[in-house]
Amino acid sequence: WASGVRRGQTDHRRSMTALDPIRERWSLRPLLEWTQRDVYYYMQSNNLPQHPLFEQGYSTVGDWHSSGPDVGDLSGRDTRFGGLKQECGIHVAQEANEGLMGEGILVTGSARDVDRALLIGNSRWHWAQRQGNTVRIEHGPPDPGRIGTDPPVWAAVGPVPEPLMAHQDLRIRLEDVPLPQAPPWLGVDRALGAWMAWRCSQEQQLDCSRGLLLVDAGTVLSLTRVTADGCFGGGQLIPGYRLQLQAMADGTLGLPSTPEDLDNDALQEVFPQQTVAAMQRGVLEAMLASIAAAQQHSQGLLWICGGDAALLKRHWSGATELLQLEGDLQLQALLSLGAGLSSARDR
Repeated sequence: WASGVRRGQTDHRRSMTALDPIRERWSLRPLLEWTQRDVYYYMQSNNLPQHPLFEQGYSTVGDWHSSGPDVGDLSGRDTRFGGLKQECGIHVAQEANEGLMGEGILVTGSARDVDRALLIGNSRWHWAQRQGNTVRIEHGPPDPGRIGTDPPVWAAVGPVPEPLMAHQDLRIRLEDVPLPQAPPWLGVDRALGAWMAWRCSQEQQLDCSRGLLLVDAGTVLSLTRVTADGCFGGGQLIPGYRLQLQAMADGTLGLPSTPEDLDNDALQEVFPQQTVAAMQRGVLEAMLASIAAAQQHSQGLLWICGGDAALLKRHWSGATELLQLEGDLQLQALLSLGAGLSSARDR
């Protein structure tokens, strides 16, 4: 008999071969070496539809009594059997019965207790630290010494420091983010933010009939669209607030460098007289106009995150009933996805 198991799905399947004896029968596994990316491209090339339960929040489907939609900190294979087990027993050899519990269920390890998360950005590092029922968020320059002996769950779009290179099992990559139709070139930070914005919209029972547009106001102003069925829908990339100011200062002789701290009083004037204030106001207007144009096309919810999210919301004059502000969506996503990493995860 043939099955569609893949090596990267569970710790137990890591040791499988393409042909194994299972309870006096041969089990053939033609997809054993396939990755999630291989599955994605095969479905795209052959115009195959998603499983109908996918639209109901299921990222994996097994036996009817053991499968469930992604909820809370559980996603992917960790939704099986309420997050306690991952194998029903049908793919387990008879000699492995000592590892079975109950009705033939193999326990592959408990979920990791995630207290820290790190997103390595282009210019800054972003930390999340659980403290009881709250999460402390910090943003700052790269600080490899803070990683310590108990490294955090992490993702990176910037340079990865040496102390984290040995902890690839704690790394969240693009293929770990359950954002359907995400192309392989998509930055993991954009995928994390878009997935979490969609998930929060669902949990808050917001109107997602037209999808959403995520604005991440960081070093780069990224606009990422999520379709009405929760899939990646493309986007736009624009130089961020400080990057635009820096480009003007570096590319001209007459324009000065601008201070790191924003002058909120100067930004209140539409046509400032001072050069620095005029530069700041001009960049702000350009960013707001770009977001407004994109929002006009998407017509969905508007989520804003990133270091300059509060600045954009303060000056946003569009449809405020569609606006959702959450500065640290990516870190929330890392903590959520990191909870699904087992202590011996096959990466």
